[in-house]
Amino acid sequence: MRLRTGTYAIRAFGGDPDSFLVPVIGVALIVVAYLVNVAGSRSVGLLSIIMAVIKVGGIALLGVAGPSAAGVIWQAAVQTPATAQVVSSMARTHLVRMSEGSQKVGR
Repeated sequence: MRLRTGTYAIRAFGGDPDSFLVPVIGVALIVVAYLVNVAGSRSVGLLSIIMAVIKVGGIALLGVAGPSAAGVIWQAAVQTPATAQVVSSMARTHLVRMSEGSQKVGR
């Protein structure tokens, strides 16, 4: 049995590997590959960015939907006032030291 490009594609849809659609699908795949090649790297690059955004969105959706389906209850984190004061003072100290360091570099 010879396997052609169209044979792989038609198996995914449960079609007959000996039908007339096999060469049609094979030619269509070659034409699509040719059109992508002719379109150039700019449009392919744009399509690549769009697909990357879709993938990241899908992963984020699964990251929220998975735990939600498992019964995780989403609620805001509650900070005690003492914890918030410690975190804010650390951030303030860090920012002051960063600004002092940038002033020394400019002199």
